Amino acid sequence: MKVFLFALCGLAAFSSAAFADPIYLALGDSSAFGETNRTHNPSNGDRGYVRPFADYLGSVYGTRPTVVNFAINGETSGSYFAGTGRVSSDGQGFNTNYNGLADPYPQSQRLRDSFSNPATNADVRAVSVQLGANNLDAVA
Repeated sequence: MKVFLFALCGLAAFSSAAFADPIYLALGDSSAFGETNRTHNPSNGDRGYVRPFADYLGSVYGTRPTVVNFAINGETSGSYFAGTGRVSSDGQGFNTNYNGLADPYPQSQRLRDSFSNPATNADVRAVSVQLGANNLDAVA
């Protein structure tokens, strides 16, 4: 099985024309979801490092972007693409951005869906990706 390791935190910022509601997409594992206290689940993921980064982007753009966090607890680089093989089976149920979706459902598909929707695509200003720690956990 091929394993693709992502940088622990990769960031790509996109510039675009001025839109009323910019969007910040967060992708990855429990760290990207902001999972520091399981008593705060379910959540839309506007927490952890995502929240202060979105606040910073708001100071840059003049308005805080809408946070769309597709991160899932237990995600690995393989399950990111396949939707199966996570090291934790409960993660997708914690993210309210997945309500009504049956597992398996890969984050990569949600990302493609976001960019194939012209209304959403035009507003995406930043994307962060954090994957890799669960790959090491799965090997151990």
